[in-house]
Amino acid sequence: MKVFTKEQVLFGNSNDKKVQDYLNYEKKFLPKWYNEFSVHDNIIIQVIKTKDLLILDSVYDDSISTKYQLKFYNPTIIEDCEMENAWCLVDELYINENECEYHLLVEDSNGNKNYFTVKCSDIELCINGRTYRVFEKSDKSSIFENDFENSEKAFIKRQIKNIDVLIQNGDPKIQNELKHIRKQLEDYASQIEL
Repeated sequence: MKVFTKEQVLFGNSNDKKVQDYLNYEKKFLPKWYNEFSVHDNIIIQVIKTKDLLILDSVYDDSISTKYQLKFYNPTIIEDCEMENAWCLVDELYINENECEYHLLVEDSNGNKNYFTVKCSDIELCINGRTYRVFEKSDKSSIFENDFENSEKAFIKRQIKNIDVLIQNGDPKIQNELKHIRKQLEDYASQIEL
């Protein structure tokens, strides 16, 4: 959804083949990380503006489990609005030879939609302990490359602990079945180097 213009969001999306072809063409020129990233449903919790840097801190869906930080270097604000405590709806990134342009549609607590646009020399995304940039050297890998593996490992560890508790305190009639499930989880975990 991030690649739709504010006109499409405000006045409806188009299923026109030309529009869809254009949107797909545009996505090819964006960094891999941007196509995997979305601020949709994020709440902007802090905006820091200096002469050389603009920082937007946001969290996903009113939780603090995943914090996103967008840094805009040498920013020129084209359209401005009050963004703190606003919900992010849609964002767009345009890349020229030596500058970026970022558009963000937000909704305030009264339901009003506001538009923010900034031109800058580079954009940096900080998420999950990694940094991604449009132009400068940064981690070029997928945002989610290691996250799935890490979350899968943590999930398996939790399940094994839960099964251990059930084996120890649970109904003796199902202990053999639980032991079998635990063994399957251990075998799977060994394949992903738990």
